[in-house]
Amino acid sequence: MTRLIFDVTSLLLWSGPPSGIVRVESALAAAALARPHTVLAAIDRAEDGTERLRSIDPAYCALLLGWSASLAQRSASQKVDSGMAPMLASIERRLLTCGSPAIARITTLALRVAARAMKHTPWRFVPSGQYARIPTELGLGPDLDIGPGDTVFTAGLGWSGGRASCIALAHASGARTAILCYDLIPVTHSHFYPPAVTAEFRAYWGRTLPLVDAVIHTAACIGDDIRQFCQTEALPVPRLVQHPLGYHSRPPSDWTAPLPDGLLDDQYVLLVSTIEPRKGHAMLLRAWRRLLDRQVPQRTSFRLVIVGRWGWLMDEVKHALSDPALGGTVIHFSHANDALLERLYCGAAFCVYPSIYEGFGLPVIEAFSRGKPVLVSSAGAVAETAGQLAPSIDPLDDGAWADAMAEWIDNPEKRDNYARQIRDSFEAPDWPAAATAILDAVACPAVNGPPAAGATPPTARPHARAGVA
Repeated sequence: MTRLIFDVTSLLLWSGPPSGIVRVESALAAAALARPHTVLAAIDRAEDGTERLRSIDPAYCALLLGWSASLAQRSASQKVDSGMAPMLASIERRLLTCGSPAIARITTLALRVAARAMKHTPWRFVPSGQYARIPTELGLGPDLDIGPGDTVFTAGLGWSGGRASCIALAHASGARTAILCYDLIPVTHSHFYPPAVTAEFRAYWGRTLPLVDAVIHTAACIGDDIRQFCQTEALPVPRLVQHPLGYHSRPPSDWTAPLPDGLLDDQYVLLVSTIEPRKGHAMLLRAWRRLLDRQVPQRTSFRLVIVGRWGWLMDEVKHALSDPALGGTVIHFSHANDALLERLYCGAAFCVYPSIYEGFGLPVIEAFSRGKPVLVSSAGAVAETAGQLAPSIDPLDDGAWADAMAEWIDNPEKRDNYARQIRDSFEAPDWPAAATAILDAVACPAVNGPPAAGATPPTARPHARAGVA
């Protein structure tokens, strides 16, 4: 029986507000759960340093794949005595399935007593859905016996954390392999990253690309970057398969919650992005200062809203956000849950995405799916993703961004023209459809075969047909 084994290690280990990559991995995992002959797995490192792929214990699958729990790494938690693990697993499964608050309280107490007996700090497990840390010994099942009949796929942060690529483990077992490459930006734009990150990233792809049978990428420019990297590093070019990412649709009931204090519907500009150097926050704040000098936000009561957790090398942005000259016109949410993010999208007059380089630009199609016009960067995959549905602007030209925002603030009909085009023309798969298409491509034997001679990359748009190169 041919199996698709999907490595979700980085999703299981993630804690805190999810990044874009983690959200993609979560959507793919949800689609994988509905497929026959598909196994979700994670890399586990044993005490002797060896690594192997293990299945996920079904009792913990829903918790680990959502945002309510993560897997506690062995190095980050006390080890559970092997003789006690079955008993603790039995108690926790009872807690998961009891459906009674009284029994849940008794079961939780039993877990704490067992943990004290083992002389280690218990993990948190709260039935009401608060954050939980589940030990590796309980969250993962047995080792997977991988062979030539299997296809192993990974779509996470495999280059981070010093773990071996699951591609290497699968390749050594004779399985077919596929990987989702979001971008090669730490290599192509290394000045945006700490040197250690660039070195780790380059080494990961340098050892992974020669072993992989197929690479899924999300934009034509990323396919070009992969080819260039392989040429520079003297590596063979694997089969490249282009597929767009998807978006999460939300019911209208999500749009009725009140906005945070200080915000009014249709009177703010929205940027959704992790705050890191290449995302364009510093340039956008300079552009906003230009608008303040021209009294545009003051006479219209407009605000600039930034949603995104802090990344790295962002002292300039932190300083700019604290500038009293902004006069309270810029609001930053570093930890916005899905409900708040949805409400902010739906109330925005328009969105902006000034990133200097991207592998796709998920916030652009998230905004399009809600009928919101967007000012986008002309660089990387962003303009490719937006197509003709958004004006594109040089991400280094703060004067041009100031002019474009001023025009859309002062003349709503200008942005409304794009909103009508979006409502009439926007076509992109939602996440169930996009994830299914990606997993179908990964599982297809043709994808894992030898590259086609003379193949060329497909033309990309949010609604473009997937292509193989």
